[in-house]
Amino acid sequence: MVSQWSDFILDKCLLLMGTLLDTLLQKDYKVIGSCIIMSKAGQHIHRASSERWNKGNEEENILPDVACTVKWENDWVVCLVSLYKLK
Repeated sequence: MVSQWSDFILDKCLLLMGTLLDTLLQKDYKVIGSCIIMSKAGQHIHRASSERWNKGNEEENILPDVACTVKWENDWVVCLVSLYKLK
């Protein structure tokens, strides 16, 4: 179940980030993502990683390499999603 959550969250984040960057940049870039879901009791952890590659020319991107991490939690679990955009 947790594996499905992390896969779903990461897939949606990479899709949204890729769509946004495709629209803004229209150039080469890489997006790397990481999703960590763990029990607040500290007993379980599941981590998923993925990347999205956009092929194109080798001109400079408008945006530099950037990273963003978002934390979400409720009474039972903590979820950390990190995305990295690279030239």
